[in-house]
Amino acid sequence: MPKVINFTLDKIMIPLKTIIAHPWFRTWCAIPHKNNPEGCRNCEKCETEYSDFEDFFDFNAYERTHDYRIDSKSPDIFLIIRPFNLEGWSNAMKKENMYMSYAQTRNSRYWQGGLMGTLRRDCKEFCEEHINYITLEIPEATGVNLFATCRHHEFTLKKNPKYVVNKMMMVGLKTGSKLSSLLRFFE
Repeated sequence: MPKVINFTLDKIMIPLKTIIAHPWFRTWCAIPHKNNPEGCRNCEKCETEYSDFEDFFDFNAYERTHDYRIDSKSPDIFLIIRPFNLEGWSNAMKKENMYMSYAQTRNSRYWQGGLMGTLRRDCKEFCEEHINYITLEIPEATGVNLFATCRHHEFTLKKNPKYVVNKMMMVGLKTGSKLSSLLRFFE
């Protein structure tokens, strides 16, 4: 199997008010489409493992620090993006397995696991640098509309991309952290 071909990592700081989230967006994963006639196969798993977006990050801490800027290290939510060269991967797979169809070489079952592992490692390194930050691996499972959220930050996502896939996770201050308790003390 060819090596996963990655581009550089990108981080976008997202003000809380620009994140488009609603529990209704969680249902999009179940919608059938060309590549998944039955919808996402992980849809039921995500519904049980993930709650709504508001349950992951400490919204009180965000509102408090962004209003008053208590310290210079106020919490922010970051979108960690790892672009993946799908076209390069597909061509390399075709060279190694000449009997595979074009659609088979692009199937996410072959490349998504390696890309998710790389992105998890990137987020873990980021969280080690930022105390009390956690990773939200699948923002769409919590109701975040990544297409609309990214558009607010002049980063356009494409549906069914042919050349480059942008895989992303969110990182932010976790609920119940010491910093959030300290911020409530100043109120």
